[in-house]
Amino acid sequence: MNAPLRILLDTCVYADIIRFQKEHVFIEAAISHRAIFYGMDVIRRELRAIPIHMRFNKRSFRSIALLFYDRLIGSHHYPTDARVQTLVEEYLIQYGGGISKNKLRNDFQIVACASVYGLDIVVTEDLHSMASSPALEMYRKVNGENNFPLPRFYTIRDL
Repeated sequence: MNAPLRILLDTCVYADIIRFQKEHVFIEAAISHRAIFYGMDVIRRELRAIPIHMRFNKRSFRSIALLFYDRLIGSHHYPTDARVQTLVEEYLIQYGGGISKNKLRNDFQIVACASVYGLDIVVTEDLHSMASSPALEMYRKVNGENNFPLPRFYTIRDL
């Protein structure tokens, strides 16, 4: 049996999973041990920032997202510790793409967390910033200099 894939979902992916009502697919992958889904404080904080008045099927979208996150992640949660923050700062120094570094800080925290903890995959729909060509090139360079593996990047459809 193959080892389960260790996966970190970008915040935007949770919205798509819920909107297309595919939560069961991800829960089933976790239960069957094909994948272990990880979370981190920045992702949960972004989910908590969803406006309470947003609705999906007459329920609070924020509530649905947080319940799904907690069920999928369980105890597989990483903090944004000093190693992650140090890598984020190096990403910010090296990044030369055309997007404001402040807008990329959370994206960089997600990638740094996956890198520091050796996760296999980051799933994102954010191909214009987090998974853009300039960002991927920069991650390769900085991670290589720091001996961190670079996770593979997939969209939901690719996964």
